Parts: sequence; structure tokens; C-alpha cells
Amino acid sequence: MTEMNTAPQLAPRERCTGCAACCNGCPKGAIRMVPDREGFLYPQVTDGCVQCGHCTHICPVLKQREPRTEPAAFIVWNGDEAVRRNSTAGGAFSALAEYVLEGGGVVFGAALDSGLRVSHIAVKNRHDLPRLRGSKPVQSDVGESYQQVRLYLDQGRQVLFSGTPCQVDGLYRYLGEHPERLITCDVACSGVGSPGVWEKFVRSMAYIKQQKPLSVDFRGKLNGESTRRFHVTFENGGQYDAPLLRSEVGRGLARGIFLRPACHTCGYTSTDRTGDLTLCDMTGGAITPEEKRLGVSLLLINTAKGAQMFDSLPLHRRRCGLAEAVAADRALRSPTPVSVDRSRFFDALEQEHDKMLVFIEGTRCNRDKHVRAKTGAVRMAAVSGAPVVPVFVTRNKTPFCPIRVIFGEPYPVHVDPEDHAACQQASDALLKTIYQLGGDSYADQIS
Repeated sequence: MTEMNTAPQLAPRERCTGCAACCNGCPKGAIRMVPDREGFLYPQVTDGCVQCGHCTHICPVLKQREPRTEPAAFIVWNGDEAVRRNSTAGGAFSALAEYVLEGGGVVFGAALDSGLRVSHIAVKNRHDLPRLRGSKPVQSDVGESYQQVRLYLDQGRQVLFSGTPCQVDGLYRYLGEHPERLITCDVACSGVGSPGVWEKFVRSMAYIKQQKPLSVDFRGKLNGESTRRFHVTFENGGQYDAPLLRSEVGRGLARGIFLRPACHTCGYTSTDRTGDLTLCDMTGGAITPEEKRLGVSLLLINTAKGAQMFDSLPLHRRRCGLAEAVAADRALRSPTPVSVDRSRFFDALEQEHDKMLVFIEGTRCNRDKHVRAKTGAVRMAAVSGAPVVPVFVTRNKTPFCPIRVIFGEPYPVHVDPEDHAACQQASDALLKTIYQLGGDSYADQIS
């Protein structure tokens, strides 16, 4: 008799969405989610596998979804101006979540922890609800959320689960059914960013500011502006604020440089959605400049359960044609194309070993203009233990003319980063060394 091969068949790597249905559903706990070189989580089968094949059975990528009827589309916004102001768009998710919480239910969604890592958590009261508000374009680690959802459903509680369409699909595959007390809301996303790359951004921000970043708003609102902003708050009161597309994170996301590979062939970029409701972007189309500034949400009603829930929500609303909705959000039309720079970005990131280029003068300097050294480079070197490499770049502003870049010998920095006078002295010495490399006479004026 020929022995059957029942070894786990998981989704091909390039199609794996990282939904973690297999990990949550393994009856032996023999699958764990492990980060790859790009920082994305993938399932890894351990020696505890008994080859039951359950992971293959519940993998959303390996199963065909039943098509749904065409959804209804609405432009909506929350009547509570404070909630609307603190939401990425119109505050529709907050209204939905508050309705479930008031009925004694539980809300699952993506949140930032104390280290600014993105993971799914369960919220049981309105006090913790702000943690789930706002866009988080980094892939969330669902952990054991699917198992927790089943636990609360078995207790007879209503559950709202929000996430990317692949996560919602993963939850349904894990459960094996569509429970009546479960309401799902998927987010029409254009791809999820790498948690590993985001972790490097967080470390970089901490080095530059010499303060721990405490909170991040990826797409915040500023009074009087319609442009969404990337805003960071640091532990000692420091702030960073810039238009999202002018920040390094925003530019990388917009170019699709560090999105998950499966996002570029996403099978959910259509109006055939996985959730009872779908939250979409509505930044164009038939909305006024005032609506764009304050924020409105584009909501798709995909199921009868979703329609029943929508009718109970205290949202301002107006009907929107489905064609207009599709035109307003690319995530309802097609996946994000692969960036030509993607491979080069991750290759460079892997070989980088956290090098950082810092202009110690802090600003442009002409031949007749010199400034005192800034202390940031020395402080970062002192905190990290990394050596400093002095570099002189010749000042030649003539277009297309060559310049000289002169590298000095690396050396360690041994100062107390909290001692400003010592850091300033070490920074002045570093700047003098840099000028001496290029034969700049100003080096003689630095004590």
C-alpha cells in the first residue's frame, strides 16, 4: 500500500498574506509565525506537527470564496466632532465600536503597544477605544486573536473584529462558520508595510531625538488643513510633525517599497469583500473641500447583517454610487504595483547594519559661513556605542562638476550623552577633524 503524504501544504510564500489562520487553528500548536529577512511574519511548522492537514483545510489562499452580491456604498461621518477630529477619516469605526461596547460586546482591532509595535488587541470599554482609532499601515500581528474571538463568542458576547480583508477571511476560515454574534469590518487597504522596517524607523527616531517615541499618528489631522500628517510624540515633550507624503514612512508606503509581497497580487482588491462592512478612503470624488478637511468615511454594506448594524449607527450619511466608490479608492480596483526599487531597498537594508549619515553642521554652509557643531551625532554614537567616521565633502555648487569625499579613521566616542558640555566639546573636536581632512582653514579657529 502506498503511504499517503499528508505533510502540511501551506500557501506559496509569494501568496501568503500572514493572516495566521493556520497558526491559530493548529490543534497541536505546531505552527508559529516567524519574521523573514524583510520583517514579515510567515508560518513555520515545528516538530510537533502530526500531519492532520487542518492548516491546509483552513488556509484562505488555498480556498475559493463564495462571491457576494454587490454592496451598497455610503459617505458617512460621525456627529461627534471630537471623535471625527481624532479619527483618520469620518469616525465611522468609532460609532460601530461604541455600539458594540454599549451592548456588552468586545472589539478587536490593530493597536500600537508601548514599543510602537502593531498588534491586534481586544477592547472591552470605551476608555481603551482610542487605541484602535486611526490608520496603521504596518501589518498587524494578530497573535491569538482568532482564538480569543471564539472564546468570547462561546460566552455569548457580541464581537466586532476589524482588520485587513485577509485577516477577516482568516478569522472566518479559522472559525469554520459565520457566527450570528460576530460582526466584521474589513479595511480597504493598498498593502501592509513591513513590521521590521517600521521597527527600524522607530529606533531611528529615538536616536535622532535622543528620546523614546511614545505615540504615532500616521494620518493625523491639523486644524484648517486637508493634508494628512505623520505626527510623533516623544517622552520628554518632543514632537515631530510633517505631511505624511513628506515623511520617510509616507514616501516609502506611497511608492510601495516595503509592502508585503502578497499585497502586489492581492485577491481582495475588488468590491467582493470579506467583511460585513468595509471602510474605504474617500479623499476625492463628490466631497466638498470642507468634508475633505474634516474627514468623511466611505462605507460599503456587504451583508444583511452589516445593513442591520448600519441602520442602528448614529452616523450622518448619504448614498454613493458604487462606481464613484471604486473610483475614489484604488484598493477597490487593483493591487499596488511592485516598486522597481523594492529589491534594492531590502538588499541595502540587510547590508546596512544601521549606518547613519549626519551633517554635524546642521545646515548648509558656504565658504564664508561656518557654524558651531551640533551635538546630535556625538550623542547618538555615545548611546549606541557605534564608532564615528569623520567625512569631508568639498563645497562645489557648480552643476555636474565632481566633488571630493574624504573619509577619516573611525573612532569611538566616550562621553556621557546627558552631559551637554562634554557632548559639545566632543562635537567641536569632530568638526575640527572633518575640516582638517579637507584642508579647511576654519579648523584652526575651532578650539
